[in-house]
Amino acid sequence: MTEWHFATAYERIADTIGDQVALISGDQTSTWTEYDDKSARIANILHQHGLGTDSKVGIYLHNSNEYLEAHHGIMKLRACPINVNYRYQEEELIYLLNNADAEAIVFQSAYAQRIAAIKDRLDQVKCFIQVADQTDNSLINGALDYESVIKSADPMARIERKASDLYMLYTGGTTGMPDLDKRKRLQNRYNVFPEGTVKIRVPVHFRHIHGQVVEQRHEEGPVAQNLVGHFHDRCKT
Repeated sequence: MTEWHFATAYERIADTIGDQVALISGDQTSTWTEYDDKSARIANILHQHGLGTDSKVGIYLHNSNEYLEAHHGIMKLRACPINVNYRYQEEELIYLLNNADAEAIVFQSAYAQRIAAIKDRLDQVKCFIQVADQTDNSLINGALDYESVIKSADPMARIERKASDLYMLYTGGTTGMPDLDKRKRLQNRYNVFPEGTVKIRVPVHFRHIHGQVVEQRHEEGPVAQNLVGHFHDRCKT
């Protein structure tokens, strides 16, 4: 019996309704096949940089298709995504990424100068992936351009995963530095996204082509949306 895992569930959805829309962010859309393919390439990029099971990867992005692609790619590798509040300044970023033992970070180009200023103080980060946006910030020294590196990478082959794989959730420290809420099993997993609106279209049941849109909307700070209940009991065979 296949163990429950978010990446495996998403792969099954992609295999079932691959030509249907998976992600909607502004005027950008991706089908489930496109979503799964880009995420598999991200997983391979991270693997090529020495990451693997339980490796931690910071996601320092606004709500976007790239956030979800990176998140899925990290999960495909059996690595652990680390949510990074886009409001954090340099000292908070250093504390969080070092506290999490992060080995890679995917970051918004708008915050490139913050990352450039601290990159030599990040103890274990060996892979920096920069996502271009509407700012004029250039690629920082040593970083990979998100779209370019994805185009040149091959998709990582699918692997078996464990329901007990690690998931970590950081909350904003209102009286100090960011706090690690707790280490969660995937059965109790939450997605965390900052500002904006992103839609994920998932089937209510894998054996029927019906869709349900889960919409997350927040303009002033991070919000957690538990998506597990939509298909936690439907991905077992």
